[in-house]
Amino acid sequence: DIDVIREIEEFGCKVIKLPDRQSNILKYCLELFTQLRKGKYQAIHVHGSSSLLFIDLFIAKCAGVKKRIAHSRNTTNHYKKLDKLIRPLFHMTYTKALACGKDAGEFLFGNRKFTVIYNGKDFEKFKYDQERRLLVRSNLMVGNSILLGFVGSLNDQKNPLFLIDILSYLVKEDVDVKLIIIGDGSRRQEVEKYSEELDVFEHVIFAGRVSNVDRLLHAVDIMLLP
Repeated sequence: DIDVIREIEEFGCKVIKLPDRQSNILKYCLELFTQLRKGKYQAIHVHGSSSLLFIDLFIAKCAGVKKRIAHSRNTTNHYKKLDKLIRPLFHMTYTKALACGKDAGEFLFGNRKFTVIYNGKDFEKFKYDQERRLLVRSNLMVGNSILLGFVGSLNDQKNPLFLIDILSYLVKEDVDVKLIIIGDGSRRQEVEKYSEELDVFEHVIFAGRVSNVDRLLHAVDIMLLP
């Protein structure tokens, strides 16, 4: 995402683009090894939801990276058999285990030691404000409709098509409802097309990736995460 890259670079960081891992794993591995050796990095921090993190961590170990952090982000994955097969190898490649929550940590690291790093949020931004709510709802032109809200990536793990199924059911039941989808992802076009097929496209607000999520949430009545 161009906006994310720009934001990272504004912090003084350098962004290095690697070949797509899924379409060309060999090229990805070779380029990752080359960059790690070239940069002489002291640490690598890898996020994921399976022991396939072993690939990046093993390459980092071969490249001489001393601190190798594995960060668990979920409680399931799509590669269950392969994940189970390479777990022993995975546990040999990281030097520090992190997780976004207790369940995610136990899923990937089992009884091994890990540290939970919670997402940092400024709760003051999310305090309910009636005046702000009315202003945002006016800008969104939702009127008195019940506004459903979703925040997240539009990918397989978030099951975004089910959002449209829910919306379609409510519309058919004559509920005055709209849905705002905050976020972007690989399945956005599919979600848009599906909403057209179910004839609820006009009930959906595709906000995309935004920096004012807290503000938009003031307008929402019910949050959904399928």
